[in-house]
Amino acid sequence: MKYWISVISKDHVLSGLAAGFTQAHGDKAAQLDLLGEGDLVFFYSPGTLFRHGEILQAFTGVARVTDNKAYEVKGSPNGPALRRNVTAVPSAEVAAAALAPALEFITDKADWATALRRGLIEIGEADARRLATAMGAALPARTAG
Repeated sequence: MKYWISVISKDHVLSGLAAGFTQAHGDKAAQLDLLGEGDLVFFYSPGTLFRHGEILQAFTGVARVTDNKAYEVKGSPNGPALRRNVTAVPSAEVAAAALAPALEFITDKADWATALRRGLIEIGEADARRLATAMGAALPARTAG
């Protein structure tokens, strides 16, 4: 099992989790193929709405990947998209600034938001556990090794 952070606006996180998927367009769509069945995804939302809304900078959801491969969806106003099926893990929204000092993948603590600009970021189990604890999300027992 791997752990990931996916950077998506809060409105897209919430609507996707409610419908059982996560989605990406354009050059970020290919990143969805990196996810494996059973992987855990934490969603970071820089804003409340895609390219609009208010600045948020919070972790807004958690999901477990439930399929083996990305699939294409047509009919989106932004053109074709790729999706992965997921199951939402109950969790609470938490401000990223409060967690940044404790997250190992963020090396520049003063400029922590730069580490969260990419579309999909693989993180280690220790960071996943820190995020899960802060968000009140249950994780399985520690992996061996």
